[in-house]
Amino acid sequence: MKRLWIGVVILGLFTALGCIGYLGYQRAQTAQLTAVAEPPTVPVERGPINLTVTAPGHLVNTNSPTLYMSASGVVAAVLVRGGDTVQAGEPLIVLANPEQLNADLALEIADSQQRVAEARIALEKAQHQRAAMDRLQAMDLLNGKPARIRYERAQREYEKSLKAFNKVENKPLLHPARVHALDALITARQVMNDALALYNGYTGTFTEAQIIQADTTLAVAQATLQQARSQLADLQARRTGQTLMAPFAGVVLEVMVESGQAVSSGEAAMVLMDPHALEAWTMVIEEDVPLVELGQSAELYIDALPEGAVAGTVSHILPQSIRDEDRPLFYVIVQLRQVPD
Repeated sequence: MKRLWIGVVILGLFTALGCIGYLGYQRAQTAQLTAVAEPPTVPVERGPINLTVTAPGHLVNTNSPTLYMSASGVVAAVLVRGGDTVQAGEPLIVLANPEQLNADLALEIADSQQRVAEARIALEKAQHQRAAMDRLQAMDLLNGKPARIRYERAQREYEKSLKAFNKVENKPLLHPARVHALDALITARQVMNDALALYNGYTGTFTEAQIIQADTTLAVAQATLQQARSQLADLQARRTGQTLMAPFAGVVLEVMVESGQAVSSGEAAMVLMDPHALEAWTMVIEEDVPLVELGQSAELYIDALPEGAVAGTVSHILPQSIRDEDRPLFYVIVQLRQVPD
């Protein structure tokens, strides 16, 4: 009987301990749930959404012209080769320079210079005569004696200059004495023609036909001088064309001639590239094309320049899709703002 009561008491103790533990657990859970903080609240604001278009592409050089020979001859020396860097004005190809060719060219140039001088004299004469006609039409002069005296004096000076030129006329065309005498003769002739035109204005009036003839003479003289100057420039270009010069600083891509080769004027000789004339041709998918506009800023990431992006500006959007692609792609050209070295 005592054992039974002992068992009942022990069972009651375990039951009481279980109830106490359960109540303690419930209270702990309630306290923990009560201590959880409320989540933070973030206010809603309006603002722009930045959309970025990413596209692959490649760099294209926009200034790699072919250089052509400006004179015919035999190549004496090719001073550069593919890959060389050259500066503006640096000689690239030199033609052989036979003495006879130079002598003949020098005579042609001297003769052309003479034609330019004669055309200039004719033009200045026409200008003086036409200007004198305008002045006389605006003046009401009664006495022509001072004009006659001025003309006679100018005529004597011209005759004196002509005699001085005749003394040195047979000297070489570019001899200093001959050049000086020719300049003096030209000046004296101008003064005489001007004085003659003024004197003629006192001795009679100009008709409409004379005025038209003077205008025609002036126009012809201007055209003749322009043509003579152009011919002289061509001859001088032939003389300087014995050497092909670099028109700008760049890199030689290809040399098309070699030493000893006979070349003709206008023949392709070399390809020169400006390494700073670059633009990027990017391929944009059809869905992103509406997001691209002319003048937009762009950042270019170049494999050869891993240190950072290169700034650019959208300059062209080609409306036709690229051929032979799996999906519609369109070229968008970006102009580099600053080309890195």
